[in-house]
Amino acid sequence: MRAVRFGLVLLPVLTVQTTWMADIRPFGVPGDLLLLLAVAGGIVGGPVRGAVIGFVAGLAMDLFLLTPF
Repeated sequence: MRAVRFGLVLLPVLTVQTTWMADIRPFGVPGDLLLLLAVAGGIVGGPVRGAVIGFVAGLAMDLFLLTPF
């Protein structure tokens, strides 16, 4: 059940990251919502869960973009 909830959170965050946050650059630096998601997961679920969330979110971002791994 946790994986389903994480997937339901990851997809909108990934979509917002690649669409809106790519254009918004405060001080010339793009924001990173996936990093924020991993930090929030680590605060709520502990360091191991935060690391797993960060890994899966980063892998999803790599698979979503057209650049090679």
